[in-house]
Amino acid sequence: MKLRNVILGSLLGVFALGATANAQIGFIVRGGYQAANITGSSFDTKIAHGARAGVAADITVYDGGMSRISIQPGVDFAMKGYKVGEIKKDDKIAASSTTNLYYVDIPVLANFAFDLGNDLGVFVNAGPYLGVGVGGKTTMEGKFFGFDGKSDKDIKPFDQDNGFLNRLDWGAQVGAGVEYNHLQVGVGTQFGIGDIRNDNWKKANEDKPIRNSNFFVTVGYRF
Repeated sequence: MKLRNVILGSLLGVFALGATANAQIGFIVRGGYQAANITGSSFDTKIAHGARAGVAADITVYDGGMSRISIQPGVDFAMKGYKVGEIKKDDKIAASSTTNLYYVDIPVLANFAFDLGNDLGVFVNAGPYLGVGVGGKTTMEGKFFGFDGKSDKDIKPFDQDNGFLNRLDWGAQVGAGVEYNHLQVGVGTQFGIGDIRNDNWKKANEDKPIRNSNFFVTVGYRF
């Protein structure tokens, strides 16, 4: 399944829903910081720092004046991954390794907004997400057999033959925030449900499932 087919199919479904329901449709542009990690690993993994940015439709299905319910399907570029702390081997290696995993996320959220007056409001949302892996990079920092410095290497974690991750990630997303005159500041988190290991990783390490886990802070504008 090609990435563009997944994205195009999701967007067509969104607009078909809006047209069928004859609903009012707005749009949100957003971006910000994302902290990522994985759960289930036998390594002592730590937070990998990254970014998150994207757009979403805002399809109003109920408007009660002081409260509003909408469906928000979106497309986000998301930097996930993890960091492994100090690595040592016979006192010859002392380094940290950060693996950044690049995904296109497609969340579909139910959003509940409440008007507090004076152009100020609050919102909460929740729903499922689908992530499609598109690439990655590993950064090593420290001493490597006499070399002291930093090394960046592009990797292909989702390659069918030589990669170690499934291309698809899925789970649940929840968030909340405030809105002032259409300007939004929000926080959110994703709880991965799908095991991101592919058969190559499972054969090398028959450990428990590995899942993505992320927290993000974004600033956006609702048109």
